Amino acid sequence: MRYKAAAKETAPYLVQTERVQALENENADAFAQANYLYHTAGMPCLGQTSTTYYKLGEDFHTALLEDLRQAGRFILMEYFIVEEGKMWDPIHAILREKAAQGVSVYFLYDNFGCMLTLPERYYEQLSDEGIHCVPACKFTPILSHIHNNRDHRKITVIDGKVGYTGGCQFGG
Repeated sequence: MRYKAAAKETAPYLVQTERVQALENENADAFAQANYLYHTAGMPCLGQTSTTYYKLGEDFHTALLEDLRQAGRFILMEYFIVEEGKMWDPIHAILREKAAQGVSVYFLYDNFGCMLTLPERYYEQLSDEGIHCVPACKFTPILSHIHNNRDHRKITVIDGKVGYTGGCQFGG
C-alpha cells in the first residue's frame, strides 16, 4: 500500500523528457540505454545535469563535505559501513549542525555491516541529535539467511539536486 502511494506521488517527476530525442541523433547507444531504462525501470532521461568522477576518496570526501554544508531542505544518506574517525566525524558534525538548523536529515546504515565499527544502538545517539536514523539488517545472534539480504549501497542525496554514489566508506 505504501509503495503504491509513493509511486503515485513520484509519478509526475518520472516523465520522459525531450532530452531522449536529442540523444537519438547524438549517440545511438546512449539513446538505446535511456529508452531501455525508461521502459523497464521507469527512469527518465534528464538533461542539464553533470557528473563528476572522484578518483581519490579524499577528493570525494572534500566535495561531499562542502555540498552537505550547503544543504537547505534535506539530506538523505545510506551507507553500508560507517566507522567513527577522520572520514565520518566531520560528516557527522555537519549532519548534527544541519538537523539543529531544521534541515531534515535521514541516515540509514547497515547494522550488520557496522557491527564491529559502531557502538551498539548507535542509531539512538543519532536520533537524539535530531538525525532520523534507521539501522538496516539489525543483527540477531541466530543462524539465519536474512543477513544475506543486505545491500552495499553508498548514496547521498542533498536537496534533490546533488547526489553522490559509489565506493567511499566512512572509516577511521
